[in-house]
Amino acid sequence: MQKITAEAVEKGFETIAELSPADTEKLMGAFQSEQNDTFDYLLSVGEDILEEEERETLVLTGMVLWKIMSDHGPLPKPDAETLDKQEGRQFKLVEALNEGVPGLMSISAEKLLDNYPQEHLLALIEDLVLYPDEEDPDDLQDENRPWLFVFLKTLIDCWDA
Repeated sequence: MQKITAEAVEKGFETIAELSPADTEKLMGAFQSEQNDTFDYLLSVGEDILEEEERETLVLTGMVLWKIMSDHGPLPKPDAETLDKQEGRQFKLVEALNEGVPGLMSISAEKLLDNYPQEHLLALIEDLVLYPDEEDPDDLQDENRPWLFVFLKTLIDCWDA
């Protein structure tokens, strides 16, 4: 897939943010229909750690990524096994980036952005889930933010294959 520009990511995000609830629901239905295994992955991943609001954020952000990326070309439809393998790679990468530091809280998104093929999409999920906005607080628990980041990066890597 071609590299998606910062402008395209911003425009895609703004377009989705301006949708009515009914149009958002239609888009979510299209996402579920076209990427059934990915949709199921988002509903089930981290089920023992994520709260309902965090899962909603995960699914909505996954839909945003899907829409932005699918506007730039057809996307693969990863199956559950592919998603699980890619998620495993993400955890190994996080561990390597953290240089053996246990846990995900020390994740360095800046290290991930270096030479990443879809850096602007990664920056979007960094902004949306990794760092809280003090002016517009969300319902995400700080300890779960890195998990959301890893789960969403899994999608980008599967679709950018």
